[in-house]
Amino acid sequence: MKASNSRGKGSGADLRWDHTGIKTADLACSLQFYCDILGLQQREVVEVLGRPYYFVGNASIQLETEAANPTDTQADMRGLTGLYHLVLAVDDLDALAARLREHNVRFILPPAQFRPDRKIAFIADPDGVFIQLSISRPRETTLAQDTSF
Repeated sequence: MKASNSRGKGSGADLRWDHTGIKTADLACSLQFYCDILGLQQREVVEVLGRPYYFVGNASIQLETEAANPTDTQADMRGLTGLYHLVLAVDDLDALAARLREHNVRFILPPAQFRPDRKIAFIADPDGVFIQLSISRPRETTLAQDTSF
Protein backbone atom coordinates (compact mmCIF):
# COMPACT_ATOMS: atom_id res chain seq x y z
CA MET A 1 0.00 0.00 0.00
CA LYS A 2 1.46 3.35 -1.00
CA ALA A 3 1.37 6.25 1.48
CA SER A 4 -0.63 9.27 0.44
CA ASN A 5 -0.95 12.85 1.63
CA SER A 6 -4.66 12.86 0.76
CA ARG A 7 -5.78 11.08 3.94
CA GLY A 8 -9.51 11.45 4.44
CA LYS A 9 -10.06 13.12 1.08
CA GLY A 10 -11.46 10.08 -0.72
CA SER A 11 -15.09 9.25 -1.22
CA GLY A 12 -15.84 7.13 1.84
CA ALA A 13 -19.52 8.09 1.76
CA ASP A 14 -20.43 4.69 0.37
CA LEU A 15 -18.84 2.79 3.31
CA ARG A 16 -20.89 1.70 6.32
CA TRP A 17 -20.14 -0.77 9.09
CA ASP A 18 -22.21 -3.91 8.59
CA HIS A 19 -21.14 -6.49 11.17
CA THR A 20 -18.23 -8.05 12.98
CA GLY A 21 -17.58 -11.80 12.83
CA ILE A 22 -16.50 -13.80 15.86
CA LYS A 23 -15.36 -17.42 15.67
CA THR A 24 -16.18 -19.27 18.88
CA ALA A 25 -15.06 -22.52 20.50
CA ASP A 26 -18.46 -22.94 22.19
CA LEU A 27 -21.34 -21.51 20.17
CA ALA A 28 -23.98 -22.04 22.87
CA CYS A 29 -21.79 -20.31 25.46
CA SER A 30 -21.16 -17.34 23.15
CA LEU A 31 -24.83 -16.97 22.27
CA GLN A 32 -25.68 -17.03 25.98
CA PHE A 33 -23.03 -14.37 26.67
CA TYR A 34 -24.09 -12.00 23.90
CA CYS A 35 -27.85 -12.53 24.22
CA ASP A 36 -28.63 -13.47 27.82
CA ILE A 37 -25.86 -11.52 29.56
CA LEU A 38 -25.19 -8.51 27.30
CA GLY A 39 -28.81 -8.29 26.17
CA LEU A 40 -28.45 -8.53 22.39
CA GLN A 41 -31.05 -10.47 20.41
CA GLN A 42 -30.58 -13.36 18.03
CA ARG A 43 -31.58 -11.81 14.71
CA GLU A 44 -31.11 -14.59 12.16
CA VAL A 45 -29.28 -17.77 11.30
CA VAL A 46 -27.74 -18.00 7.85
CA GLU A 47 -26.37 -21.22 6.43
CA VAL A 48 -23.30 -20.85 4.23
CA LEU A 49 -21.75 -23.96 2.68
CA GLY A 50 -23.51 -26.14 5.25
CA ARG A 51 -22.36 -24.11 8.28
CA PRO A 52 -24.72 -21.99 10.41
CA TYR A 53 -23.78 -18.37 11.17
CA TYR A 54 -25.73 -16.74 14.01
CA PHE A 55 -26.32 -13.01 13.85
CA VAL A 56 -26.99 -11.27 17.17
CA GLY A 57 -27.50 -7.58 17.75
CA ASN A 58 -29.84 -4.68 18.23
CA ALA A 59 -30.71 -1.57 16.21
CA SER A 60 -27.07 -0.45 15.97
CA ILE A 61 -24.88 -3.54 16.56
CA GLN A 62 -24.64 -6.75 14.57
CA LEU A 63 -22.26 -9.58 15.45
CA GLU A 64 -21.89 -12.78 13.47
CA THR A 65 -20.90 -15.83 15.50
CA GLU A 66 -19.75 -19.08 14.01
CA ALA A 67 -18.45 -22.30 15.49
CA ALA A 68 -14.69 -22.74 15.31
CA ASN A 69 -13.11 -25.68 13.55
CA PRO A 70 -11.84 -28.44 15.88
CA THR A 71 -8.22 -27.57 15.06
CA ASP A 72 -8.58 -23.80 15.62
CA THR A 73 -6.70 -22.24 18.53
CA GLN A 74 -7.67 -19.22 20.61
CA ALA A 75 -5.85 -15.98 19.81
CA ASP A 76 -4.29 -13.92 22.60
CA MET A 77 -4.91 -10.39 21.36
CA ARG A 78 -2.36 -8.89 23.74
CA GLY A 79 0.39 -10.53 21.69
CA LEU A 80 -0.92 -9.94 18.18
CA THR A 81 -1.32 -7.00 15.88
CA GLY A 82 -4.59 -6.25 14.12
CA LEU A 83 -8.07 -5.86 15.49
CA TYR A 84 -7.65 -5.53 19.25
CA HIS A 85 -11.09 -4.95 20.74
CA LEU A 86 -14.71 -4.06 20.09
CA VAL A 87 -16.21 -0.97 21.72
CA LEU A 88 -19.83 -0.90 22.84
CA ALA A 89 -21.43 2.34 24.04
CA VAL A 90 -23.60 1.90 27.12
CA ASP A 91 -26.04 4.09 29.05
CA ASP A 92 -25.12 2.98 32.58
CA LEU A 93 -21.70 1.39 32.90
CA ASP A 94 -21.85 0.79 36.63
CA ALA A 95 -25.19 -1.04 36.44
CA LEU A 96 -23.99 -3.15 33.52
CA ALA A 97 -20.72 -3.93 35.34
CA ALA A 98 -22.68 -5.12 38.37
CA ARG A 99 -24.80 -7.40 36.17
CA LEU A 100 -21.69 -8.75 34.44
CA ARG A 101 -20.06 -9.53 37.79
CA GLU A 102 -23.19 -11.49 38.81
CA HIS A 103 -22.55 -13.65 35.73
CA ASN A 104 -18.82 -14.01 36.50
CA VAL A 105 -17.77 -12.18 33.34
CA ARG A 106 -14.01 -11.63 33.30
CA PHE A 107 -12.97 -7.99 33.64
CA ILE A 108 -9.69 -7.02 32.00
CA LEU A 109 -10.13 -3.50 33.39
CA PRO A 110 -12.91 -2.65 35.86
CA PRO A 111 -14.84 0.60 35.30
CA ALA A 112 -12.40 3.50 35.32
CA GLN A 113 -12.42 7.12 34.26
CA PHE A 114 -9.27 8.31 32.45
CA ARG A 115 -10.84 11.29 30.70
CA PRO A 116 -13.37 13.77 32.07
CA ASP A 117 -15.88 12.94 29.34
CA ARG A 118 -15.59 9.13 29.31
CA LYS A 119 -15.70 6.14 31.64
CA ILE A 120 -14.70 2.70 30.34
CA ALA A 121 -14.28 -0.93 31.30
CA PHE A 122 -12.79 -3.89 29.44
CA ILE A 123 -14.26 -7.38 29.58
CA ALA A 124 -13.54 -10.60 27.73
CA ASP A 125 -16.14 -12.73 26.01
CA PRO A 126 -16.02 -16.54 26.48
CA ASP A 127 -13.40 -16.81 23.72
CA GLY A 128 -11.23 -14.01 25.08
CA VAL A 129 -12.38 -11.31 22.64
CA PHE A 130 -11.76 -7.96 24.35
CA ILE A 131 -14.81 -5.72 24.58
CA GLN A 132 -14.54 -2.15 25.78
CA LEU A 133 -17.69 -0.78 27.38
CA SER A 134 -17.84 3.00 27.19
CA ILE A 135 -20.08 5.75 28.49
CA SER A 136 -19.42 9.32 27.47
CA ARG A 137 -20.85 12.77 27.78
CA PRO A 138 -20.42 15.72 25.46
CA ARG A 139 -17.08 17.33 26.27
CA GLU A 140 -18.62 20.77 26.88
CA THR A 141 -20.89 19.23 29.55
CA THR A 142 -17.97 17.67 31.41
CA LEU A 143 -15.95 20.88 31.34
CA ALA A 144 -18.73 22.87 32.98
CA GLN A 145 -20.12 20.27 35.40
CA ASP A 146 -19.28 17.42 37.72
CA THR A 147 -17.49 14.67 35.78
CA SER A 148 -18.66 11.68 37.81
CA PHE A 149 -20.91 9.23 36.03
